[in-house]
Formats: sequence, C-alpha cells, structure tokens
Amino acid sequence: MGSEFKDLKINGIGQVAGGTYGKIVADGLATLNGDIVCNSLTSNGTLKVKNSVEAGKLRSNGTASVSGSVRGGELRVDGSMKVEGNVEFGKIDINGMLTLGGGVSAEHAKVDGGIKIGENAEFETLKVHGLIRANGMINAGELEILLEGSSQAREIGGERIVVRQKQSSPRRLLSLITPSLAAKLTADSIEGDLVELEETRARIVRGDAVKIGPGCEIERVEYKRHCEIDPRASVGSAEQV
Repeated sequence: MGSEFKDLKINGIGQVAGGTYGKIVADGLATLNGDIVCNSLTSNGTLKVKNSVEAGKLRSNGTASVSGSVRGGELRVDGSMKVEGNVEFGKIDINGMLTLGGGVSAEHAKVDGGIKIGENAEFETLKVHGLIRANGMINAGELEILLEGSSQAREIGGERIVVRQKQSSPRRLLSLITPSLAAKLTADSIEGDLVELEETRARIVRGDAVKIGPGCEIERVEYKRHCEIDPRASVGSAEQV
C-alpha cells in the first residue's frame, strides 16, 4: 500500500468511517464504521470494528471486537479479541484470549492464554500454552499444546502433535478436588506422523510413532512403527497396521 493514503489518529472517544488508510493508531475507545484497509492498525484501549479489517499489521492492546473477518500479515493481541468472521494471517501472537465465530488460518501462531474457534483451523506451526477449543478440525504441520485448561476439537491432524499438561498449573491441583476443572484435551480423532499425548481423551489415535502418556483415555490406537503406552493411561486396544 502506498504512502498516498492518510494516517489516522484517535484519542479518547471517537469514531470514523470505513475506508483505506496508511497507519491507524487508536488510544481510548474507538469505533470504525465499515470495512477498513490499512498498512497498520494499533489499538490501545477498546476497539470496535463494524465490518471487516485488512491490515499489514494489526495490534490490539486491551479489548477488541470485529463484526466481520480479519486478515493480513501479522496479528498480535494483548488482552482479548472477538471476531465474528474468519481470521487469516501469516503470523498470529496471542497473549490473552482470541474468540472466533468462523475459522482461522496462519503460517505460524503462538497462543499464551486461549483461542476459541467456531469452525476449522489450519496452521503450519501452532504452539498453545493454555487452552484451545475448535468446533471443527485443527490441522497443523507442527502442533504443541501445553494444557492449562479444558481443550477440545472434533478432529486433529498434523505431522507432529505433542500434548502435555503443565506440571505446576493451579488447575492440576484443583482437578484433584473437582475433576471437571482438569486440564484435558478431548477429540474424536487424532492423527499424525509423530503423536505424543498426555491428559487426552480420544476415540481413536493414529500415527507412525505414538506415545500415550499419563492421564490419557483412548479407545483405540493404530500405529505403523512404534507405540508406547504409559501404565497410567487407559487404552482400549492398540494395533500395528
């Protein structure tokens, strides 16, 4: 995007019409009415977008809500963001909570907190320290989840899938008293080349090399080369195929 587009600065409480801009900086309570296209959008406070956003870089410090979809190069959220549509970025960095009504795709994503996805999710690499919930399928080349909350997906697929529970998590202590508070991943099926799981409940797990760790409840495991099952796990059947 060229420099011919004007920059926009909002201080305090303000609202502007949709349009094409260079750099947008909003400090306070900002409302953007209409589709926004810009080089960069930085919000410090509360941001409301009444349609979609396309930004080279989008950063939200505080709370943000978008009634449409969001796409661009880089997305960083420090706080919470709710998007009713889809999210599509090259890089996503979440420190807090991202809630989506639609699906999400990114080359690289890192979540420290939580992400809730209304539809399918696709990543080259995804690292989650916290929780992830998807109503559809999660597909990632490399997926690492350090559980610190109740997570779920219909299906999970990838090349390398690693799920572990954070040992020092307060939820680990609470789960001893109230099982419903346990940090656990629930999925119908999990399939990858390398699969290492802890605290996971699934109907079927498939992989070339599979390691089922403590706290897992798996109905069936299918593996090609290697399978290791921790004695603290519950596995209905394991078969080399």
